[in-house]
Amino acid sequence: KKDGVAINQTGNVLTLTSIAAADAGSYAVTLTNVETQCAATSEAVSVSVNALPTISLAEANGLTTICADSAFHFVATSGQEVEYAWLFNGDEIDGATDDVLRATEGGTYAVVVTDENGCSNTSNVMEVTVNALPAVVASHTNVSCEAMGSATLTVTNGGAPLSCLWNNEPVELTAEGNNF
Repeated sequence: KKDGVAINQTGNVLTLTSIAAADAGSYAVTLTNVETQCAATSEAVSVSVNALPTISLAEANGLTTICADSAFHFVATSGQEVEYAWLFNGDEIDGATDDVLRATEGGTYAVVVTDENGCSNTSNVMEVTVNALPAVVASHTNVSCEAMGSATLTVTNGGAPLSCLWNNEPVELTAEGNNF
């Protein structure tokens, strides 16, 4: 019986699999001697089911793709008193036990939270992509005397189309193509 109501179980062991909050309650068993039809009911045993801690994982800056010289900040929100354990590609990150994680490597990230009852829950998995920085080769021609000739500064990169922003501190210079 559960909470005084008969349940459909006939063996000498009651196993609750995939336990849920609805399984919480008081359980008792009635044993009946088949020959004499005498029956006895056990004391009730209370079964408590603690809910899993809640966890939400979000990216702090709204992006999951970063450049190689950048960092990505994850923020875990539980709303409960929990311990945090961050995962990178499925493996626990040593020492990563805060609610915020600074990530610099591409891969998958998740966080496991554990509450005071020992119940654990794992967040959604988020993937970070790290894009390589473009290779820059800058060259120039020397001008030997003031007011004689011109200087050409050239940036070359064999990769995808790029935009150039030249800077002659503190003045920003405009560029046409890869040349100034």
